[in-house]
Parts: sequence; structure tokens; C-alpha cells
Amino acid sequence: MSVSAGQELRKTFDDALERASKKLGKKLAWDEHELHVLEAAVAAADRREWLTEMFDAEMAGERRSGVVVNLSGELRQLDKVIAFYLGRVKIGPGVQKNATKQRAAHERWRRHAEKMEEEGNGAN
Repeated sequence: MSVSAGQELRKTFDDALERASKKLGKKLAWDEHELHVLEAAVAAADRREWLTEMFDAEMAGERRSGVVVNLSGELRQLDKVIAFYLGRVKIGPGVQKNATKQRAAHERWRRHAEKMEEEGNGAN
């Protein structure tokens, strides 16, 4: 049995994750969101492969313009969808938080909480 386009896509991303794990010296894994996105991309890649076969058969056969146009449109849309999904999968340690910005945000929230507490105490 041959490997589908979706299976090849998933293997490519799993291999990239494995390489990133080795480079960082720690085991990385897909989170739930990334798994869902990868599954959707795999399904879209498999649909694209199937539609490509239909398109090729139509071009080799009757070449009905309506069918060719519809299949072309679907293929373009699937390309867009696959790119959208894959753009949401990040391979590596993820986004690091900026410590300075975090401290500033915590300080703003602390001042806000103090102000709210003072206003609440002044009303009693």
C-alpha cells in the first residue's frame, strides 16, 4: 500500500519535531492544538491528492471546462487551507516570554489591585 500525501506530510513534521528535540537536548511533543491542526492538514492533503487525481483524469479525458474549473478552484482552496494549518504549527521550544514585560505587567496589575482595594475600603 502506498503512502498518502497526508501521511508524508505528517512524517515530515514529526521528523522535524524529532530533529528539534535532538538539537535542544529535550523531548518535544505536539500539544493538543497542534495535533488537531496537523490532523486537519493531513486530511486536507489527502483530499488534495484525491482531487488532483480527478483533475488529471479529467484533463486526460473529456476536459469538460466546468469540471476542470471546479476542480482547479477546489485545489487552490485546499492549498490555501493546508498552508493556513501548517502556519499554526510551531516546531521548537515556543515563544519565550519577555521577563521585563512580564514584570511591568505584574506591577500594573498590582497597582490596579491596590487602587481597587483603596476605593473599596474608602466606601465602607
